[in-house]
Amino acid sequence: LGAVDRRRATLAVGTAIFLAGATLVASADRPLGPEDFGSYGFPDGLVVYTEDFRSGLLDQTWTFGGAGLFELVPSERGTLALDTRVPRGNAYLTRLVPNTTVDVEVTARVDRVDGSPGLLLLARVPSGWIGALNQTAGPAGRVFGLVFHDEAANSSKTLGNLTLGAWFSFAFRVAVNGTDVRYGNGTAHAGGGPPSQLLFGQRDAGANLGGRVTFDRVKMTWSAPAGAASPILVPAVLGLGTASLAVPVWWWRSRPT
Repeated sequence: LGAVDRRRATLAVGTAIFLAGATLVASADRPLGPEDFGSYGFPDGLVVYTEDFRSGLLDQTWTFGGAGLFELVPSERGTLALDTRVPRGNAYLTRLVPNTTVDVEVTARVDRVDGSPGLLLLARVPSGWIGALNQTAGPAGRVFGLVFHDEAANSSKTLGNLTLGAWFSFAFRVAVNGTDVRYGNGTAHAGGGPPSQLLFGQRDAGANLGGRVTFDRVKMTWSAPAGAASPILVPAVLGLGTASLAVPVWWWRSRPT
């Protein structure tokens, strides 16, 4: 190679090394965590994680359990369906969360409730469960309600009616000192517990339990840990790299022939 070609090759290799190093520096600002593989952000000192189940590869913190059926269709609304297949069957998924106050919003659709009167669990919290319960005596003209059951007090509260096959949203907050559940105008409060793991779907197996639920979205929010990476970090590092590269590029273009 001539002297000019060697300089060009050196500049190209140096540019590639710098860009690769900038990426490593950006990722080393904090340890890589499970949230790096999902849809998340850090607005206003919070971690906001949103799972739309749009990918065949889910966040590694999701774990599937049960002997039922799981159907993932990322191209449609209502992308993840859990089906217990039969009464007394089960199908559920769990997700690890920090041991801190966590706010959860769920958009789902109850497709089927098995058994008589029939109950399909949708989520478990430290103090109890949230489920779709048939509130009529027989199968004809069944009316379903979204129910929160407080296991410590052994009491249930219907938060509002729901329709099979129709989308709806409910929310809950779990904390060490209490649990709050919201659906429409209905609310319920119960004791709390360490929210280290959340469960969605039908884990419990028993008489008149089971059915099929389809999840469209699960959104979780909690306080960001100190030193959490800012979303603008990577663009800032790359911008700095571009500015730094301007010096050798300027020198190359203005160098003596």
